[in-house]
Amino acid sequence: MTKVRIRLDTTQMLKNGTFPLVVQLSHFRHHRTWTTPYGIRKDQWMADSESAVCTTTEKNESLFIEEVNRYLESEKQKWGRIIMNRIAVGMPFSVPDLEEDYRRNGAAGHLLTFLQMLIDEFQETGRISSSYTYKSTLMLLIRFGCSQDMLVEQITPDFLKRFFYFMQRENLSPNSVALYMRILRAAYNKAIDKELISGEKDPFRRIRIRTEKTAKRAVDRNTLRQILELDLSYRPELSFSRDIFLFSFYARGMSFVDLAYLRRSDISWPFIIYRRHKTNRKLQIRISDQLAVLIDKYRSESEFVFPILSNTYGAFYTRYKTALRRHNRNLKEIGRLVKLNVNLTSYVARHSWATIAKRSGIPTAVISEGLGHTNEKTTEIYLDSFENDVVDRANEIISLL
Repeated sequence: MTKVRIRLDTTQMLKNGTFPLVVQLSHFRHHRTWTTPYGIRKDQWMADSESAVCTTTEKNESLFIEEVNRYLESEKQKWGRIIMNRIAVGMPFSVPDLEEDYRRNGAAGHLLTFLQMLIDEFQETGRISSSYTYKSTLMLLIRFGCSQDMLVEQITPDFLKRFFYFMQRENLSPNSVALYMRILRAAYNKAIDKELISGEKDPFRRIRIRTEKTAKRAVDRNTLRQILELDLSYRPELSFSRDIFLFSFYARGMSFVDLAYLRRSDISWPFIIYRRHKTNRKLQIRISDQLAVLIDKYRSESEFVFPILSNTYGAFYTRYKTALRRHNRNLKEIGRLVKLNVNLTSYVARHSWATIAKRSGIPTAVISEGLGHTNEKTTEIYLDSFENDVVDRANEIISLL
């Protein structure tokens, strides 16, 4: 028997205190669950009717609940048609078969549904950062007023202009605006690749978004030594975050998500061999003495090298985000203890490795390879603030009269 149910996932609370609505597909004891773009409170959910209800007389809530129910009904109808078509054929089918039908036919080129499909794909393949940025873009489009019926092919220069002005009214920074536009363009190109749209027109062709240089995120060797020598014996949680920060630096700026998911099976002495979550690129790092000490320090029966992801119940992604927030909070305190004038975060280790490498005369191409970047342009962004520092110091010397 094949069933499609909508339920409220009360195991994962969202940032705003609501819980995500999910679509659950069951087919002869095989199950698959998809997270929808919507989240509601427990008192707004009627499990028997699988629908959302208003709990106040506020107009905004009423409009939101109507939108949620329209979406849920639309999803149930789509899955119903897909299942009936499979049954009509009279051949055996599986959950992956239904999933593929949904991707090819059920989505039918609808923008929000297509974005959610990409988010699911990213999560399935472990591309955590990509799933997070696409999810943020999806939620922003919903706030913008993008309807469930909007097709990908309805992205036009006029739509993009209105979306751009909406983000400005929301007081998003130029860099955030540029990020959301890049994500939308990437999704549009993926729709072309999947033949959901023809690709004859390029609505992004004349879109140019101004960006701003980000604040300096690198620290020098002296600061790193201060962090290394800081007495944190009385603060084990800070000591752990310090170890993770330094491991990231020693491991050519390994990102926090890759550290969190680094498994003991990724260690093939004397190398760490892993794939970046962001790009799926395979990297190999020789284990230095500093890395070996930290690997040995946290040796355990766990499959992971470091106890970053707690064993508490919940989705891996939720546990990862909780761990990242805790780590950055600890690093901020460490930065305060060594009197840093920059905010110490997990990114600082990566930027510091790149900047120190550049100041040591290492070519940008080598640094790019070390960081696992797919092109040198990304690396140049990392090193941009360093180049400005060099020019400023040169000007000070030249200006001495």
